[in-house]
Amino acid sequence: MRTQCPKCTWSPTPESEWVCDACGFAGNLLISVGECSECRHIHPNIYCIEWEGGCGESSLLLDWFPDLDEGLSELNIERNLD
Repeated sequence: MRTQCPKCTWSPTPESEWVCDACGFAGNLLISVGECSECRHIHPNIYCIEWEGGCGESSLLLDWFPDLDEGLSELNIERNLD
């Protein structure tokens, strides 16, 4: 599934790493759908990695998956945006 920052459209690579707010572990939070693979902390927001060319802004995890709503609608599922 395609991933990109919803604010600047920067796309991370599989090697892109975020630092866990809870334990400091570095890993790809988009591959693990927001869960730190070290401590299992859930990150509902993901920041855009500025040093890799992103904008540095934070966005909701699900907003990083631009094709998500289309895929859900094919299954007759609507994402609750409340």
